[in-house]
Amino acid sequence: MTQYDPDTRKKKQDESKSKRDQEIDDLRQVLATASGRGYILRLLERCGTFNLSYCNNASETAFKEGRRSMGLSIYRDIADASHDGVRNIIGDFYERRTGNNRNG
Repeated sequence: MTQYDPDTRKKKQDESKSKRDQEIDDLRQVLATASGRGYILRLLERCGTFNLSYCNNASETAFKEGRRSMGLSIYRDIADASHDGVRNIIGDFYERRTGNNRNG
């Protein structure tokens, strides 16, 4: 049995938090540019994030749901990085789907 060391556990938690903070900072940089938001939006669309996964074939539904799960994970990262990022991604998605400019 290994001995419990609270200092080691705290250090690992701090390292994990630091990595997560860096990921979120990196994503903020990507979301700060129109081309970065476009790339993220294309990823979300390829993942089927905004679509239903169900179809008549259970295996295909499971595959689509796994892909969609990855898209939702990216979407949660966007929400963690910036509420404006979510608003911009949804607005870009709306424009792409409808062809309407959300600004008038």
